[in-house]
Amino acid sequence: PLLVVVGRLVPQKRVEFAIDALAALSGEFPELRLTIVGSGWWEPQLRDHVEQLGVTDRVEFTGFVSEHEKHEILARAWVHLLPSLKEGWGLVVVEAGVHATPTVAFHEAGGPTNSIQDERTGLLVHGGSAEFTAGVRRLLVEDDLRARLSADVPGWVAKFSWAETVTAWEEALYRATSLR
Repeated sequence: PLLVVVGRLVPQKRVEFAIDALAALSGEFPELRLTIVGSGWWEPQLRDHVEQLGVTDRVEFTGFVSEHEKHEILARAWVHLLPSLKEGWGLVVVEAGVHATPTVAFHEAGGPTNSIQDERTGLLVHGGSAEFTAGVRRLLVEDDLRARLSADVPGWVAKFSWAETVTAWEEALYRATSLR
């Protein structure tokens, strides 16, 4: 099983939570791996964290990769992890979803509540690192749940197209002007 994080390596992305989840689940899943895609000034601290937890052989830092490489990694992953403290809409959730890869994110992060349908296209967890790890574990243990989310997420993310966006904006503008 492969877990993946895609994004800037900065403190507010809380990639440590993904590393903590990997470390906590390694005994139960001896083949579990984590790929961290992205770069940023927080990378040395993350590498130190990986080393402190003794999981250097299970974590790959790819740095910046091409769009093609990013999509290959997302397609191989079982679960996409988005442990951010605060997140916008979450384009990477859609990118993962195109490849039938569900996401685990925090409800409190904001934006993922718009790009993830909890228990249908991914999991939105509350709390901290332990709750995040529990959500990741669910998707690794509950094959039926992971299969269902993986089956549903491509249809959901297909709705996030430019044509759909334009239509939604036109409808919103029409409603706003007709209220006057």
